[in-house]
Amino acid sequence: MDLFFADARDLPAALPWKSARAEVFAVCPDDLSHWLCGRRGLPGEIINAESTIVPRESWDEVVGLSTRLAASWYNDPDGRDFTSYQGISLGWLLAGLSWSETFGGTYRFAESVLRLFQEHSPKTVWAAGGLAPYKKALVESACRRFKTPLRWQWLERRPPPDHSLTKDFCNWPLRNGTWLRSLLNMAPRSPFRSSPEGKKRILASYYFTIHRLIGALGMEQDIEPVFYDWPGRRLPKLPAWRKWRFLTAPRRAGLSEDGRKALAGMSRRFEDLSRSRRYQQAFSFRGLDCWEAARLRLSRIVAEDLPLLADAVEAVGEALDREPPDLVLVPYDSSPSERLLLEAARRRGIPSALMAHGIASVPRNPIEDVCADRLLVWGPAMADCYADIGFPRERIIVTGHPLLDSYPGLTRRPGPRGGPVRILFASSYLPIERNVGKVLDILRRFSGVSVTFKLHPGEPLVPYQRILAGRLDDGCRLEWRRPMEELLLEADLVLSGPSTAVIEAATLGIPIMLLNLERMKLGPPYYGGWGLDPIESLEELEERLRGLLPDRVPASADYSGLLEAFAGRPDGLSTRRAVDALKGLLKVRPATGTSATAPG
Repeated sequence: MDLFFADARDLPAALPWKSARAEVFAVCPDDLSHWLCGRRGLPGEIINAESTIVPRESWDEVVGLSTRLAASWYNDPDGRDFTSYQGISLGWLLAGLSWSETFGGTYRFAESVLRLFQEHSPKTVWAAGGLAPYKKALVESACRRFKTPLRWQWLERRPPPDHSLTKDFCNWPLRNGTWLRSLLNMAPRSPFRSSPEGKKRILASYYFTIHRLIGALGMEQDIEPVFYDWPGRRLPKLPAWRKWRFLTAPRRAGLSEDGRKALAGMSRRFEDLSRSRRYQQAFSFRGLDCWEAARLRLSRIVAEDLPLLADAVEAVGEALDREPPDLVLVPYDSSPSERLLLEAARRRGIPSALMAHGIASVPRNPIEDVCADRLLVWGPAMADCYADIGFPRERIIVTGHPLLDSYPGLTRRPGPRGGPVRILFASSYLPIERNVGKVLDILRRFSGVSVTFKLHPGEPLVPYQRILAGRLDDGCRLEWRRPMEELLLEADLVLSGPSTAVIEAATLGIPIMLLNLERMKLGPPYYGGWGLDPIESLEELEERLRGLLPDRVPASADYSGLLEAFAGRPDGLSTRRAVDALKGLLKVRPATGTSATAPG
């Protein structure tokens, strides 16, 4: 069967092969293109190279190579880092994103291309001219290896640009919300000053799952809170939000002359390395030459991302020198902006802490690379996981998770007597048609159910509306505005992939069906005897639902073992413990009776 690599934006009006009955398998980059191919009668599958979902069969190989390259591409064969600027490695700042977005996408696509060639043995490969350049390079490389003719289908438009890591994935702190930032910083005080007598300044990076902790810090009388990044529309919902200020760099005219010279040297060194066969060979995958695909992506990083990073190194450094905090707090350290903040603070002797923002999975080598001085985690099992990958146990503090503090006082709202079973289906960046659509098809076969599909806060609404339009009605609705907490109170059964929504549902005692339809490599608490038995096929899902619907769904489920191990004490005091832990790092006397505990 021939292969057709489709464009992400549309299909040609006339398909390029001569016969409508030709046996062609469509390789689709996203849900919309897969849906369009299905409407044209083309079988196919989604190969979303931008997704971080990696099946467990190829996890070790794809993720292992991707993380190794993310940590080494900026070193020459002798181990010298050619991206170092003012003592900070720009390549290292990008490593948390480049393993998944740059190399993970490249090698996820390469692995899929090799598999499809082996499964279908195509006589001809057809490809839309709108493919991203690195995908074109991989398709061409595979066709050369298997000696398969390649036919391009060109349309009158340019290919989409590749991702720019620093622009597309980072909220650059010193540049966003300038007018409101300036307004808040000037009222009532000057933006640059020493902390008031007896107060400690905490510079915090915002994320919605640590909203409660951020709000609690703003309420402390002996804490002066400063934002590193921009909370957006959630800012006015913070208690005492007017007390918060923003880190602001002095007025600057762009990158310094020294910076421009350093970047020119980085560019020349990368071009020299690009001609080295020894350097190129590190990028091959299962005998497939992937250097051209990698070169295209790395060239863009060197040309576009490194200048932005160098400029940020100067700006953040100047801001910290002018207004140094007493502690830096971040919810994650994989993005360049947070990594830069932590490294700039470390070089100035400023302590830092990371409050774990979520629990999509336990930390695993070689992905996690904790950069903060201290790590605040939810439960003792999470502390064990981080210790197992090498983070010093004495620097881990168990607090519970502030997100869950409101849950012990909440009461689930029973549905009307004789009413439908209320099913909450929580998204977590799942393929829309292949997973979400098929799951909704199964749920709609059962009578006496009401389904709410909740989007993840980071997902766009439009693709779901378009693809799921025929499946949405009064009994199956799409929800993207209401908070997860409210929706859980009205749910009798929760379906979710591995995400924090599972922990939230478990806290309320709601029966959970854990979906792993992409067959990812899961660890605790989603695998390994913690009361969550992952469902790995649509057939298995339907069989389990038949055992519960319509009238055998338990009123509640006991997940106390999982919660105690991974979420901490469900006493509503996690925020207080986290605040006290941070105050302890500031040498401020914590409140009595709620101190955080170090594991072990």
